[in-house]
Parts: sequence; C-alpha cells; structure tokens
Amino acid sequence: MDCARAAAHAIARCETGRFVTPTTIGSGVGVLSGVAFSDIESSFAALCLQRIATICARHGILCSMSSDMAFLALVIGLVGVIVATALIGLVVWGIRTARPRIALGRAATVRLVVGLDAREEVAIHLQEANAARGLGKAIVPQLPAMLRPGRVLWVDDDPDTTISETIVLNTLGIAVTKTIHAEAAMAYLSAQEYTAVVFSTSADSSAAALDDFAVHVRDRQSGVLVLAYGDPAQDFDAGTARYRLVREPAGLLSAIVAPLTER
Repeated sequence: MDCARAAAHAIARCETGRFVTPTTIGSGVGVLSGVAFSDIESSFAALCLQRIATICARHGILCSMSSDMAFLALVIGLVGVIVATALIGLVVWGIRTARPRIALGRAATVRLVVGLDAREEVAIHLQEANAARGLGKAIVPQLPAMLRPGRVLWVDDDPDTTISETIVLNTLGIAVTKTIHAEAAMAYLSAQEYTAVVFSTSADSSAAALDDFAVHVRDRQSGVLVLAYGDPAQDFDAGTARYRLVREPAGLLSAIVAPLTER
C-alpha cells in the first residue's frame, strides 16, 4: 500500500473514532495499525496524518513513524503549546496589573524635580490665593530644586475657599486630603502618615478649641507639622507650641515645603 492510499485509509479510519498511524516499513509497503482515542484527539490526529501523508505522496517517501512515537510527539506538542500559552498569559497579566505604589514611609528615597513650568504655575496660583484673601502681590518663596513627596490633611469648614492653595501643593507633588469634620480628620490620621495638618480659622474660632484639636492631632501623630491657616485680618495670637499660625499663602507653602526639602 503506497502513501497516498495509506493516507486515504487513515482519514477514513479516524472519522470512525480511531487514531490510525502507519507503523512499519518494508520493501515499499506500509502497514497501518489503530489505537482508540477521544473524538477531539482523533480529529486532530487525522488532520496531522493527512498533512504527513500528502507530503509523503508528493515526494514518494514511505511513511515510517511508529504508533508509539506518533503518540509521544503529539503529547509533547500539546504540552508545549499549553505551557507557552500559560507563560504568555502570565506576562500579559503582569504588565496589565502592575502599578507603582510608594508609601509615605518610603518617600524619603524619592525625589521630585521642581522644574520651570512648576515654578511658573505655583506663582500664578499663589497670586490667585492672595487675591482671594484680599492681599497684594504674592511673593513666591524660593523653592528647592528637588522635593520629597508629601501628604497634607486639611480641615476646613469651606474647602472651596482654598482651591488655589491646593493646586499649588499638588503642582509640587504634595497630595492634599480635605475634610470638614474634626472627627474625620482623626480617622485619616489613624490610617495614614501626613507631612502636615492644616486647619483653617475664622473670626469666631475659639483659641481653646484650636489648641484642643492640635492636642488630639499630636496624640495620633506626634511628629506631624500642625498649621493654623488664619484670616489675614483676624486678630489672633501667633499660635502655641502645639501649632503654628500662618496668614499668607506663601507662608503656608514655605512651612509645608520645609520638611520635604532635600538636605
């Protein structure tokens, strides 16, 4: 039986659910033997055998693969495809899910460059902050070439009145979390580390209440910088040992940037 006839016979046998392979060669004669496989394996094997037999028929080559070797080659091929697919899937999943995460406790190893664009944006928004507070032209404090990332917790009854100051801090890589409740501020302090805690004051602010708030802040984080952002027209003392009073946006910025400056 030549290769063309062997191929036709193999395909016919595979359609019946049998995996048929040529097993021996002699003097120009190929012999077929069959081993039962599942329908999926049979279909795949039939396709492979059809291709092999076609090539053999074109070139006049006798089919010479044993059934054991054919089965082993099929198994190795399938395992190789599965392993390669799994590895590619893991690589793609790793690329898609990778996210940079930097804790504040590790921020000492990170430096942010303060470029010309950032300096110009800081100057613009400081001027806007000054105008909103009825102050004259803002004097931009001298900014360092590099800063460590920081995080500020800001307690304010009306957070929208300090948008320009927030933009200034964000421009320099300092994240700002705002809340209107002292209780919420305590929860934030228990959950994360902060570079500074800012609380806005008004004409009716009680000095005793502010001092008490600062005490609770330091109970949560003893080394945190505590700043009272006061009204420029407010007759207020210079603060206590528990917090520092600042009245101008530039002064607020300088106080927050100081602990983040490269030394």
